[in-house]
Amino acid sequence: MTLVTWFFASACPALTFLDVSGDPPHTEEHIVRLAPLPGFADEEAFRASLTGRIAELQRQASESPNAMRKAGCLLAAANIILAEQLEPSCSRKFLMVKESNLPPNQPQQSADASSAGPALGRADALLAEAESILQSAQEPTVDENSPPTDPAMEPTRGPTARDSTFEPDQARSLNRALVALKAFAQALRVYLLIDADEDIAGDGLDSRTSAARNAASALSIIMEDDDSRTAAAASFWQASLRAMEIESAPALVILNRATVDLPADAPRFGFYSRLLRCRLVAAQDGWAAALSLLMQVEERANLWFKDETELNEAVRSCAWFRLRVLQDWLDHLDPSAQPDERAWCESQIETLRNERFSTAQNGTVLRLNQAIPIIALPPETSSKTAVETPTPR
Repeated sequence: MTLVTWFFASACPALTFLDVSGDPPHTEEHIVRLAPLPGFADEEAFRASLTGRIAELQRQASESPNAMRKAGCLLAAANIILAEQLEPSCSRKFLMVKESNLPPNQPQQSADASSAGPALGRADALLAEAESILQSAQEPTVDENSPPTDPAMEPTRGPTARDSTFEPDQARSLNRALVALKAFAQALRVYLLIDADEDIAGDGLDSRTSAARNAASALSIIMEDDDSRTAAAASFWQASLRAMEIESAPALVILNRATVDLPADAPRFGFYSRLLRCRLVAAQDGWAAALSLLMQVEERANLWFKDETELNEAVRSCAWFRLRVLQDWLDHLDPSAQPDERAWCESQIETLRNERFSTAQNGTVLRLNQAIPIIALPPETSSKTAVETPTPR
């Protein structure tokens, strides 16, 4: 089975570990779910909070006479959409789990795509508006009523050279945030809508691979960002996009760099990168090696997650991936030629189900919490706080 089958399995009727276009076929699916977001009763309450925060930032932007503040509010609103509103869809797709309230006959990915599309469109519109404001604020202003002057003096025509609210340092910071957010927006659009958006899917596999590769390339500019969270997120999403290619080598090169050390302030992106590496190994029919790697990740999880709840969710995520690898391995074994191997896989699957996923209480897996970091803070915020774990605001 190739990596392409994993991402583009809409053309294949079988549902396997690598197929994230559909839903897991096994009975433990209804038990395994994303961990709840801290501070919210459910995702509905979380979405309501997001709607209010985004609306407030847009109101501030519309009422502010200051161009820099206006652009900052718009960027912050777009950042919230990309980081938090899209996070459940991103986490569910990567971990291959469903919403608990989703009808059994409705594929999770189609449900997520239907909500992600409008959210991405809204983020793109906010980013475009912010970009227009920043460009206008930095362009020289010309007074049409002033008399003609020597062309050499053109930049100083009129009463001011730029918008009076223009602040060079702040503008540079906002422009950096704009570049990063546009790259992340493109990456998440391809990742979430690869099978649902005709503009991305194009004529078939070549168009999809090209779209994924282009989106991955756009992230290169921020993979060496001074902010470790931004760099870790860029590495993870670039690897996820490059994994859509037939050859896994480009993705593994990225992951080999990204998984050397998990940044202390962004352990989830590093942890997900490790899970992705295990998935790529399994995709090359390296099921035994993938199981070994997953055991290593599980054993080291306590080095990255000090909170007991997060640690348990991380360990359970490794177990969930082991379960999927085992099931995929079992599906590929010949019943007549490999009875002992099949018996071993079946025994391991049964043990994992009973020990780790027997009840709804022990079925939560570690979510990203934010699909990308908070890069653009609202103008009145002076420091980055609570960006790894969303809390009610």
